[in-house]
Amino acid sequence: MRSMQISLPYGKDEICLTIPIETVGEIISPKEVTTTNAIDKEITRALDDPIESKKIEDLVSHEDRVLLVVDDLTRKTPVHRIIPIIIQRLIEKGVKQENIKILVALGTHRPMGEEEIDVRFGREINRRFEIVNHSLDSAHLLNLGSTRNGTPIKVNRLVVWADLVLGIGAIIPHHLCGFSGGAKIIQPGICGADTTAQTHLLGVRYEQSLLGKVENEVRREMEEIASRVEMMHIFNVVLDRQGDLFKAFFGDYRKAFRKGVEAAKEVYRANFSSRVPVVVASSHPCDIDFWQAHKTLYAADRVCEEGGSIVIVTPCPEGIAQTHPEITSYAYLSWKEIREKVNKKELSDYVGAALALAWAKIREHKRILVVSQGISRQEAKRLGFIYHHSIESSIRDCLEYHGKEAKISVLSHGGEILPMLEEG
Repeated sequence: MRSMQISLPYGKDEICLTIPIETVGEIISPKEVTTTNAIDKEITRALDDPIESKKIEDLVSHEDRVLLVVDDLTRKTPVHRIIPIIIQRLIEKGVKQENIKILVALGTHRPMGEEEIDVRFGREINRRFEIVNHSLDSAHLLNLGSTRNGTPIKVNRLVVWADLVLGIGAIIPHHLCGFSGGAKIIQPGICGADTTAQTHLLGVRYEQSLLGKVENEVRREMEEIASRVEMMHIFNVVLDRQGDLFKAFFGDYRKAFRKGVEAAKEVYRANFSSRVPVVVASSHPCDIDFWQAHKTLYAADRVCEEGGSIVIVTPCPEGIAQTHPEITSYAYLSWKEIREKVNKKELSDYVGAALALAWAKIREHKRILVVSQGISRQEAKRLGFIYHHSIESSIRDCLEYHGKEAKISVLSHGGEILPMLEEG
């Protein structure tokens, strides 16, 4: 029997997928785009050409305090190249070094270690400036009331220390709010768990994920929260599938974000012609743990037909989710059972509950198989997934279940892609 070999990224390595030639569907990947080798030049161009804003140096005076809110190691944003250029402009304007702080927007992720901060920000920046991991501890949070939807606004206290709050991050398709970037650096980036739980629960109530939908209720909620903490400016980048810089955007946190989304679609939008029974998807580059790798599910769900099978191939060296251990005690339950626990307030982690609801919703229509060195058979079972020790074993399972001629489509970068079904 003739077969086809497909190489998939797997953490820093690659894994080989071998499937019968007659079962090959479509290989769906982000587009190849022309990136820039002149990274500093593109960063400078964006700062010199602000979108609906003054230049950054014209937003501050020499007495002002500046807070740079920056994404963490779960993103590939080249912050070690961006921050020195921004800081240089601020200092040339007269802003004092001690009046510039960097806040790592962890959301509910684990804190970054000192060595990780050195690598991400550069040792010189770490030495000269205060870099703070966001904390969910109530002592570090400020209560700013509620949004119009009733979401409590609890945010890192450092926002009131600053005269200028600037969000720095990357624009990527995201299942809960359409795209990451923009106001997302504030919510969930530097908010309390109660705030994040409400927006996450809002995002999973729809029949299908909000992946790729720019205007939605969750985005509006995030932007209201960002406005309340007076983060009115962002520096966002769009990267290609290798993590190289494609384009950069600086300016108004709403307008610059939407301009960036158009560039993100150039990279991540991938057309496919038909849904298939089996979808194999590498979680790359969302590989650290399943809290990141689960993003693969929503892209794969778009490509997989009703009653089909989704195979998630992911290394997950840090396991399921260090900061959400409770999730394994109920994630295997049905959507209705999890929702009941949420309604009865029987859980302590409602951010985790929101994602468990999203997984359960997909499980009601599709089988989810996991191939991972970082997740055990027992752990996969606790998430309601079918475990396989190898990609070959998962393919055999799917072909036995759906028939030996079942079509198999492949997502090479399932964690960061926006599959779109071609009309007609």
